[in-house]
Parts: sequence; structure tokens; C-alpha cells
Amino acid sequence: MSVQYPTNMDELQNITGVGSGKAKRYGKEFIDLIKAYVEEKEIIRPQDLVVKSVVNKSGLKVYIIQSIDRKLSFVDICEAKNIEMGRFAN
Repeated sequence: MSVQYPTNMDELQNITGVGSGKAKRYGKEFIDLIKAYVEEKEIIRPQDLVVKSVVNKSGLKVYIIQSIDRKLSFVDICEAKNIEMGRFAN
């Protein structure tokens, strides 16, 4: 739970060791606490990271889009691909 941060019953039941019985008995309390914690701490959960695939785009464009989805800064993206920051402005 400390890695996945389940915020609904379906996600909770996908946690190893939590079946429908435990989820029904204890789930609401856990979900409410976890959801409040995730919102308060602005935690990005693994399942919230969406890696988009782009058809007919260059590898660099796909890398940039995926990096933005992962909330990397433009500076980090440019450094990783050895791109001058000015190329983003054009």
C-alpha cells in the first residue's frame, strides 16, 4: 500500500494480501486515509503516470512527451538529449 497508494476499492483489491473480504471489512478506512495523504502530500502514484505513445512521430518528440508526462523539467530534458534550450522556443 505504501508503494501503490490505492485510492479506490479496485486498486485496494489488487494489492497482494488484500482480497475482497479484507477490502470490504477495512477498505473504506484505508482508502480514505490514503486518499487524504496522497492529496495532502501531492504524491504522484505509479498508476497516475501515463506514458503516451505517439504514432508517426520522431523518437525525440516521443521522449519529450514522455518526459513531460513524468514531470521532468525542460532543463533536465535538454541536458539528457544534449539539446539547446532555445530549440523549445521555436
